[in-house]
Amino acid sequence: PEQRRDDYERALRAWLALDAPWLAGIVFAENSASSLNSLEAVALKENSQRIPVELISFDSPPPPDGLHYGYSELKLVRDAVVQSELVNRVPYFIKATGRYLFPDVGQLVGKLPSDFSVAVDCKCSKRFTRDRHFLTHFALAIFERDFFNRYIAPIPEKMIPAPPWTRAQFVETMMFDELIQHRAKRGVI
Repeated sequence: PEQRRDDYERALRAWLALDAPWLAGIVFAENSASSLNSLEAVALKENSQRIPVELISFDSPPPPDGLHYGYSELKLVRDAVVQSELVNRVPYFIKATGRYLFPDVGQLVGKLPSDFSVAVDCKCSKRFTRDRHFLTHFALAIFERDFFNRYIAPIPEKMIPAPPWTRAQFVETMMFDELIQHRAKRGVI
C-alpha cells in the first residue's frame, strides 16, 4: 500500500506540473475506501498552477468471480464520471491509470481534432496466448463524456463471468469489440 500511495503521489505531482492550458482539472478516484489525505496534501501544497483537484473514494466490492480486475476499474471510472463535478463541467476527459506517468500526454492532446468521440490505443496482442487477439489498452484513454456514457459505461453489465474464458471477461477486449463497431464514425480514433 505504501508503494502504491507513493506512485499515486508521484503521478499527481506530474499532472500538476504539466504546462497544459487545456487541463480543466484533475479527478483522482479510487475504489478501496483508502485515505486520500496524502494526495489532498499534494494537491494543496504542490499546485502552483491552481489546477482544480477533486478526490473521490469509493468502497467498491471486488470483481465477481470469473471477471478480470478491469471490470472494477471501468466501474470506478463510470462512478467517478457520474459523481465528479469537474468531469461534468467539460465535454472531454482523460482516463489515466493513477500510478502511471504519461509525459507526452500534452503532445497527444495537441494532435487530436477539435471534435472527437474517443482516442484510445487498440492493438493486436499475443499476450498470454499463442493466438492473436485485438484489445484496447485502458491505461490512457480520452473520451467525449457523452460517448463514454452511451457506449463504454454499459460494458460492465455486458461482461460474462468465466468459465469458459472468452473475450467477455476482460474490459480491454470488450471495449475493443464495442469501439470497432464505431470505427467508421467521424471522431473515433
